[in-house]
Amino acid sequence: MPRHPPRRARGPGAGRARRHHRRPGVRARRHRRGIAGGDHRRHHPGPRVAQGAGCAAVPPAARRRAPQHRVHRRAGVRRGGGAQLVSRRLGLAVGHGRPVGIGGWASAERPPCPGSRRGSRQRPCHRCRRPWRVTRGPRSAVARARRHRLGGDGGPRRRDRAHLASDGRGQPPRRCAKRAQVAARPRPEGTQGEGLIKQILVSVDRAETRVAIVEDGRVAEVQIERRGKASVVGHIWKGRVESVLAGMEAAFIEVGIGKNGFLHVDDVVAVGVPKRKRLIADLLRKGDQIIVQAVKDPMGTKGARLTMQLSLAGRFLVYVPFGDGIGISKRLDDDERHRLRDICKRLPTDGGGIIVRTAAAGASAQELARDLASLNLLWKAIRERADKVETPALLYSEADSSLKVIRDILNETVDEVLVDDPRQHERITGFLRRTSPEMADRVRLYDGDRPLLEAHGVDAAIRSTLSRRVPLASGGSLVIDDTEAMTVIDVNSGKNVGRGNTQLEATITRTNLEAAEEVVRQLRLRDIGGIIVIDFIDMDDAKNRRAVTTALNDALAADRSRTFVVEISPLGLVQMTRQNISDGAREIMTRACPTCGGQGFVVSAETHAIDAERQIRLLIGASPESPVSVAVHPEVADFLQSDGNAALSEIEDDLGVSIALERDGSMAPGSARVAGATAKSSASGRARARNRSKAAAEAPAEAAAE
Repeated sequence: MPRHPPRRARGPGAGRARRHHRRPGVRARRHRRGIAGGDHRRHHPGPRVAQGAGCAAVPPAARRRAPQHRVHRRAGVRRGGGAQLVSRRLGLAVGHGRPVGIGGWASAERPPCPGSRRGSRQRPCHRCRRPWRVTRGPRSAVARARRHRLGGDGGPRRRDRAHLASDGRGQPPRRCAKRAQVAARPRPEGTQGEGLIKQILVSVDRAETRVAIVEDGRVAEVQIERRGKASVVGHIWKGRVESVLAGMEAAFIEVGIGKNGFLHVDDVVAVGVPKRKRLIADLLRKGDQIIVQAVKDPMGTKGARLTMQLSLAGRFLVYVPFGDGIGISKRLDDDERHRLRDICKRLPTDGGGIIVRTAAAGASAQELARDLASLNLLWKAIRERADKVETPALLYSEADSSLKVIRDILNETVDEVLVDDPRQHERITGFLRRTSPEMADRVRLYDGDRPLLEAHGVDAAIRSTLSRRVPLASGGSLVIDDTEAMTVIDVNSGKNVGRGNTQLEATITRTNLEAAEEVVRQLRLRDIGGIIVIDFIDMDDAKNRRAVTTALNDALAADRSRTFVVEISPLGLVQMTRQNISDGAREIMTRACPTCGGQGFVVSAETHAIDAERQIRLLIGASPESPVSVAVHPEVADFLQSDGNAALSEIEDDLGVSIALERDGSMAPGSARVAGATAKSSASGRARARNRSKAAAEAPAEAAAE
């Protein structure tokens, strides 16, 4: 393409603008910095713009780091003291260093340079509807959205840029408005929002321990631990490699719990070997002895999920013996994170790494040091035991469910902890006196007349988890079905038909919004994990679909398990995943139906009767003159004798025998037993029946021929 001839500029300083075109990005950068948009040669800097000292749309802190906007000749550029630039795409005019007409800013806080073709593509946050600030070009849409929620802008991931430190006016960056509501102060580990967790209830029986978390008077989570079937998550064993599967890049480890555990190559600790280039066959051999920890309970036919990256959890810290560095919970604010990091840098880690939990908010250096010292002593004891015992052997047993909940959740948002067993009450208070003495007075021994969980509605909530149908307050309902691959939740409007002149779309949206909150409650209450598909009622308006997705994400903010939600599809389907660590209440309390084998349905009485009829025809071998005694299930007998023994009479006519039915409840519904008959002797009976049927069919034909 031929180069355009130099354009004759006008106004003061026009001589510096009469240069050949260079790269548009260089010209735009010179325009933003206040240099005439001419030649890029350093020895001809050109005059400064008289009043703006640079592009007025770009804040001073960002002028030297703003994106390279493209300024083309067709956009209409006039250089000189008046520096006026008109963008046809944005409809924005800048004159004398300040904007004089606004027709398309992407953000009221920091408008883009008028020469930018990128500003018009900025979309508002789908949570708070506030536009993202315009800085540099996009890197990843997911990363930009995350930085926006956490208080950064939608710009690059490099935090050392000056324009990321403020909003261009010396103010700290604002967080997403929706996220700011749930990030105002430190929260318990794994929870979002404040003022939600009110009570922790611990009920201990001879055979099981139940722990319930009550939020705002409603049961949110229930954990059931039975004697002999406790969770193994967090346990540490000295195991033996039983087999190495190179095709799966995994190994099976014997740890002494019946089923061999599963160890993937990514969970193997190998110092100095990059993860991307590791092969399981090069790291492990059959018969090797290794130390592993369970991260997921055995489920169904699958064994426990294991890892060699051990972690020991304390009240404030998590010690990682084979790790390095310092990790701090992202749920803490920046000032608290900096304070805790400075403290942890001075702590002796003995070559390991530490993770600071959310519960450490406000903890002193002495408390953190004491917590880390206890974890170091625990790791030393585990290593000493591993040197002495034979494989396989249990080296460390994680705390029971009640102590685990107290350790992970108890903080300022919990009003009280009620325990109905004196021995367990003493264990919990003793643990808190060692780790958090200020929290020990919140634990009380329950002495009410009614059982603890019944008085707080927990028993009714546990029973409701066995039902597949969940009613909604508006009249709709949820239907929850579990399959081998995923959990499917269907939303039904039911009796919710709206009020007055309410439009159908508004009624459907209101039902879906209510269902979104109830779905999250059921996920937590039933502890449903894995792949989850939610079939919301179809909505035509994309805005309503976004509102339902936002409501679902906001409700999931209080969930302690990791979740990932995909945007709702035009068909109203939401796909999501939820961390699956152990079995829920239903899996613990139920077993497969012995009749249907867990399929959820049984064969009808008519089908059983037809099967029994086939058995009767197969087994009858007696003479036609003798009555035959046939034993069948009562359900089959009722069907054969219905309508005045019509079905039974038809069988007797076909076989030429007299049948006497006997009811036997011990028999399978589809079987029959004929007294004195065997399958071998019934061949003659079947032949006679066929001959009689053939003769009966030929008799009318012979009569017609005569």
